[in-house]
Amino acid sequence: MVFSPLNDYKNITKWINLLINERISPSIKIKLNKNENIWIINANEYCQEVKIDFNKEFFVPGYKSDFPCQEKILKNKFFNSSFSNLPAPGSYKHNSEYIFKKDSLYHLNYDVFGFCFWMMNRSEELFIESKYKDLHGRFKAEFSHAFKHNYLSRPLVDEWLIFLKEFFNFLYPDIYFFKTKFKIVPSHDIDNPRKFKLISKKRI
Repeated sequence: MVFSPLNDYKNITKWINLLINERISPSIKIKLNKNENIWIINANEYCQEVKIDFNKEFFVPGYKSDFPCQEKILKNKFFNSSFSNLPAPGSYKHNSEYIFKKDSLYHLNYDVFGFCFWMMNRSEELFIESKYKDLHGRFKAEFSHAFKHNYLSRPLVDEWLIFLKEFFNFLYPDIYFFKTKFKIVPSHDIDNPRKFKLISKKRI
């Protein structure tokens, strides 16, 4: 039997919490309601909860040649976002709104947590057939979901996490949020500097 993370809800939830606590805020708490197939999010000292759809397909390892990808509209009436829309791998709903409110409860209709798990663990590269591999047994990029749906060069996980951070900041403005700082660290791979300057003509 092929192992599936779906057999281990506890560690799935632990992984998702670790990601969000390290990238967005240590105050965000996430749990999975298996009966309703939803993620439930809340924050310390806040009673407001958020529901996010759970998509089990993200937690089934292996290559899916027909895995869908649609755009999610992120522009909304609640808060300003850095993104008006983003690609949503695994989503069948074409151009549907991502966020809406019903009975005072916010609901997000795309499993962004599942997407992060699927992408960061490179789940589509597991148990692949030889026809999807190169001569060295590596997964060919041209077969990847990201290549076929034109987001291979985008930091799509980061973009979705930025959107979530903006949303959580709207809901829970008083909790601590991480401030990401980027810097350039140049590296140099020079195996033998001045190789031909310090050896004899005979050795050259």
